[in-house]
Parts: sequence; C-alpha cells; structure tokens
Amino acid sequence: MRFPLSPVTRIVRLFVFNSSLRNFPISVSQPSLPLFHFLLFCSSPMSSSSSLPKPSISRDDSICGWKCLRKLGSGGFGSVWKVQNADGILAALKTEFIRKNETETLRIEASTLRRLQWSEHFCQLIDSFKTDYRDDKLNVLVMGLTGRSLSRMRRMMPRRYFSGSTAIRVSRQCLQAIRDLHSIGYLHRDVKGSNFAWSPESRKVIMLDLGFCRRYLDMDENGSISHRPPRGKAFFTGTSFYCSIYVHKKSEQGRRDDLIAWLYMTVEFFKGKLPWRSLSSDKDIEKAKLKTDSSLFDGMPREVYFINDHIRKLKRQDKPDYGRIFNYIDHVCFLSILSMTKEFIFEKLFMLHSGFLKRRHTLLKFTVL
Repeated sequence: MRFPLSPVTRIVRLFVFNSSLRNFPISVSQPSLPLFHFLLFCSSPMSSSSSLPKPSISRDDSICGWKCLRKLGSGGFGSVWKVQNADGILAALKTEFIRKNETETLRIEASTLRRLQWSEHFCQLIDSFKTDYRDDKLNVLVMGLTGRSLSRMRRMMPRRYFSGSTAIRVSRQCLQAIRDLHSIGYLHRDVKGSNFAWSPESRKVIMLDLGFCRRYLDMDENGSISHRPPRGKAFFTGTSFYCSIYVHKKSEQGRRDDLIAWLYMTVEFFKGKLPWRSLSSDKDIEKAKLKTDSSLFDGMPREVYFINDHIRKLKRQDKPDYGRIFNYIDHVCFLSILSMTKEFIFEKLFMLHSGFLKRRHTLLKFTVL
C-alpha cells in the first residue's frame, strides 16, 4: 500500500533529485568575492542570439590568467565559466568570437555594465578585454558570480510558480533594475525571468545579459538630449514569449516594450506559465497575444490591471511613470501587510534543502562508521 506524500516530503524530493542542485551547491566560501554561482539562461529557438557561433572552452583552460574551473551555463553567444585567478578571486567569465560584420554583444555588455556599477541590481564588472585564443580573437567579460536565475528558481517551486508575496516583491526588484537601465539611456530588449538572477548575499535581484541593450537617447554637439530617430524596420530582438506586439511587427522599441515584457514575466511569476507558452511559431504567439485581454491578469492583485492600463497607453517615446507603478506595487504589499525584507519562498525552501542534506550527511557518516 502506498501512502500519499506530505507537502514537505514532496518539496524535499524535488530538491534532492533536482540535477541543478547536485551541480550547483547552495553556498560557497569566497572570502575575496562574496557572491554565488552565476547561471545564465539557455536560449530558446526563438531567442535572437541562438544562431551565433560559440567559442569552445574546456575545463582547466587558462584565458589571460583566469583558469576555467567549471561550466556554469550557456547562452546564445557561448558558455559561462566559473574561473579563478592567481589571487584566488572567483568570478564568472563569458566569451564571444570577434568576427567581421557581426555585432560584438560582449563589448556592448561590458560598456553598459561599466555605466551601471552604481546600481545594486547589476553584476560587479571585474575585467573586460580582447585576446587571442586557439587561432581566434575573443571578447572576454569577467564579472561577479551571482545565484540562480529567477526563471530557474520559479521552475524549482512545487507548482512552478512563486507565492503571491514573493512574486510581487521579486517583480518590484526587477522593475527597479529596468528603471536603472533606462535612466542611463539604454533599453534591455530581452526582459524575461532567465535574464534576472538572485544574489543570496545581498538579497537583491541582478539583471543579466546586457548584450542586446541599445541606446534610445542621443546627444548633439550642443549637449541637447533627444530620442534616437526610429529605423524604418528594426530587427527582431528579444524572445517571442515575452516581447511586445510591436517587437513582433519589427517596430523600433521603446521603454514601454521593456515594461510589457516585464508584465508578462510578472504573470509567469504568479501563474507559472503564459497562455501561449505551448506555441512554437512567432506568428502563432503574436496572434495569441492579440487575442488576449485583461483576463490574463485574473487571480492577480487588481493593481496589476491599473499597471497594465498605464503601460498600454504609452507611445514609443513616452517615459513610463515608474513612481506610479511602484506605488501600485507598494499598495499591494501594504494591504497584504508585506515587508520588503520578509523571507522569500525560495529562501525557505533552500534552507529546508540545506538542513535535509546536513542530516543526510550525518546519517551516512554514522552508517559508514
């Protein structure tokens, strides 16, 4: 006779048998750089960067004094490696080929990241350089390690979505990162849960993958700032599941498009999936988005409807009222008596998993003795 599993047992089983937890420990002692493992998104077939050629790096390879210890993840540009230098500093290293007539996304990412070192929602930039490697020229970016991506942590939840209190507060931090990026005149153009990571040390959300960022502001010789003129037809940049209708139509993106993607990501945090997640073609996804109305937010706080109304009214060049959106989110937290410093659901589950592993290790130790 089989007895039903308790919720706690289900959670423990989920974490014990999850391969990512076996490969990426919960914490690491890093005195010189107190951050955690960096896990970049795995690009989908509908991501802008999936067809780019990728450098081949192996374990124990050395790139300008940085020894490759372990592969942490991969993206459209290539792989991400945990590396260490002669001083014992641990970091995350990304590479890309330098090819004629191809956009150097890591150079763009390094330049943008350098401008954002004041923000608590972006990685620490350690180094960026060009180098020769196996008869090829590479761009190399070295940055601080972070934790798992929000998308990965969401899928690790028992029902594949966050609790309401975690979803609204994590979404708020993501919006803070987007606002900080917009404040320096750049758009992200690929906002999704896989491009945000959690830093357990600072308890902050970190925005990742700035390689597709683009300036939306220009400065003339007199110092006057204005919007860049739109291109007649822009390239598709982003991920189909999250991008706005305007991106599907290959229109020039604005700040509203980042916020529309943020809103879709927020729905996924609350509900676990978007209605068009099972569709495979860009056209089908576009049609599904056109048919979707405010029922997309059913079961979510009513303030989300107000946020959606504000974002949908924005034109490409319009500046979003970030303060208004934050007020709506804070009102949800106020009504729910939520503190911004309250423990997140994934922190509780990670603590449960850590405690289980400690007890399991003790039990195995006594069994061996």
